[in-house]
Amino acid sequence: MVLYALHDALVKPMPGVLYTPCLAESFTQSKDGLTYEFVIRKGVKFHNGEPVTAADVKFSFERYRGVGAKTLKERVSEVQIVDAARVRFHLKEPWPDFMSFYGTTATGAGWIVPKAYVEKVGDDGYKKAPIGAGPYRFVSFNPGIELILESFDGFWRKTPNIKRLVLRT
Repeated sequence: MVLYALHDALVKPMPGVLYTPCLAESFTQSKDGLTYEFVIRKGVKFHNGEPVTAADVKFSFERYRGVGAKTLKERVSEVQIVDAARVRFHLKEPWPDFMSFYGTTATGAGWIVPKAYVEKVGDDGYKKAPIGAGPYRFVSFNPGIELILESFDGFWRKTPNIKRLVLRT
């Protein structure tokens, strides 16, 4: 739930559709099954106001170290930045499960983070003050006590009606 609040992905499961375009306005698969191209939606921004770009997508994929990292990195030969709004994933061989690994919450590999911000603050700084492109922005975190999020007025979809979330443990 926290990932869905703070972050957004190129595509993700939504009610009724397994691969719903989100930060990507569209995606295509080549006939030979070796290439997946994503077109980034115009005007999508991270919580710090920076636009989401193909460089962020490539950086996020390369940075990913979760449960599916080994499988994804063994099967993806290259992530190519076509231009600021288009990115291509080239596979080593056809892999029908690519979207199941990349475009769902099965691995979390598709959540996009801001390259420039992460490089500026480092992984530890990012853990303390994460920035995403989701409907809520990070306010504060008191480990073991609470996480506070506020709605992000710049979210590309409808701004949430609930303005402040306080998640307590």
